[in-house]
Order: sequence, then structure tokens, then C-alpha cells
Amino acid sequence: MPPEQDSEGRKNDERNEKSSSESRPKSVSSNSASKLGKRLNTIGSLGMIPVLLAAGPIIGIFIGQWLDKKFDSSPWLTVLFVILGFVAGVREMVQLLKREKRIEQEKKRKDSNDTGSASN
Repeated sequence: MPPEQDSEGRKNDERNEKSSSESRPKSVSSNSASKLGKRLNTIGSLGMIPVLLAAGPIIGIFIGQWLDKKFDSSPWLTVLFVILGFVAGVREMVQLLKREKRIEQEKKRKDSNDTGSASN
């Protein structure tokens, strides 16, 4: 199916390409854009911490209440699954922090290697 044309006979694809290229800042280099992307990625990853800490106990509440109704053991399974959910959330948070720390160390190592090789 051919692209739609506007009243001036231009294709929508061409007009969209032109407007998107005009809206991009000309002074942003690919290196600084890459750094910004990595920083936003880190912020997004670390922004998951509250979600991880909240989701485990919330899921534990639902599972525990359902099992308590099924086995008539209120409130023991709910308490157990809330605790397990919290432990799982903390475990995931620790793994996330370790992963981010490892990525940061690799980035520093790469930057120091790039700086060292540039001065030689």
C-alpha cells in the first residue's frame, strides 16, 4: 500500500523524517547521547527497587489469603507468604544492585583504558 500524500503531494514518510531530523539538537554528539542513554538506563534500573520491594509482599498477601481460605489456616499462610515475598524482593534488589555495580566498574575500567591508550 503506497504512503498517503498531503495536499502538496509530499509523502507522509518524507515529512515525518524531515520534522524529526529538524527537532534533534545538532550539538549532541553520539558519545554524549550514549552516556545519557546509559545514565537513563541506570536510573530506570534503580527505579525498580521500590517496585521490587512492594510487589513481593503484595503478591504474598493474595497467595496467602487464597491458601488460608482453602485450608482454613488464617492468618498463618498469609504471614508466611508476605515474609517470603519480602525476602524475594530484597534478594532481587541485591542482585540488581550487584549488576549495576558491575556495569559501573566495567564502564570505569573501559574509560580508564580509553584514556590511557589516548595518551600513548
